Amino acid sequence: MTTTKILDFDTGNKESAHSAPPGKNQAPAKQINKPSNIPVPFGKTRMIHSIDLNHFFSHILIIQPTYKNISFSPMINSIRVITIDAAGTLVKPWPSVGAVYAETARKFGIDVVDEQVNERFYQIFGRAQKNKKITLGEEKEFWREVVTLVFEPFSNGKSVDPVFEVLWNLFADGKHWRVAENAETTLTKLRQRGYRLAVLSNNDSRLRSVLRDLRIDSIFDHIFISSELGVEKPDPAIFRAVETRMSEGPSSFLHLGDNHARDFEGAKKAGWSALLYGHPIIEKEQITDFSELLDRLP
Repeated sequence: MTTTKILDFDTGNKESAHSAPPGKNQAPAKQINKPSNIPVPFGKTRMIHSIDLNHFFSHILIIQPTYKNISFSPMINSIRVITIDAAGTLVKPWPSVGAVYAETARKFGIDVVDEQVNERFYQIFGRAQKNKKITLGEEKEFWREVVTLVFEPFSNGKSVDPVFEVLWNLFADGKHWRVAENAETTLTKLRQRGYRLAVLSNNDSRLRSVLRDLRIDSIFDHIFISSELGVEKPDPAIFRAVETRMSEGPSSFLHLGDNHARDFEGAKKAGWSALLYGHPIIEKEQITDFSELLDRLP
């Protein structure tokens, strides 16, 4: 009997064998002597043979994959530029947006609970991001609107403007931000390997002072901010703008970010490679710690 056996190096390195069903007066299958090469991860190929089972071990050719016991494929070798999202990926509010907002509001006589403010902030911010003011450069007015709406149920008619002015300045320095664990050491090692690094963030101009205060701005060749460019992720135009500024084509870029639609899908639709950052794990192309970049990139 002749069996076609496919040696496929997919996740788990499983083998898939397909045999012609036995039947009466079945015509013998024609043996194929020339293997067909099919691309598989890690730059190798899998080999397909028609094999006489009587001589199985003398005909089979096994090609070992380059990487063993891992659940992901290394990134393509053409990557020369790595862009990193800022808030939620590279840096995170500390101790939380709600904690800072609520503490500031209480100083102005607005009685609020940290957790309530934090929950309401993300609800309001998610809706407010559809407001194009931020992409047109009116960044301070955008945030004034967000803060006003966040405290609307709690202010009891009190003006929120004094609270906003304090918050605007608080989040303009590094005091209430923290760099993601292992980010600085990992990015420094990637620079040493020859990669160019850039920040690509849906943010406002205060991000520059934040990164400077945290002493990580010098790691990056460029800092691209949506309010300065007049366009936000996932719009392909922002990715095209970065390509032009860095004189590289789409295949040269890898983007890392925590938002599936804006960062992961946005970069992929622009023709870039992409990695999702953080929990929960929903993509094969995802990491939860910056140090994992060192295993995925040569």
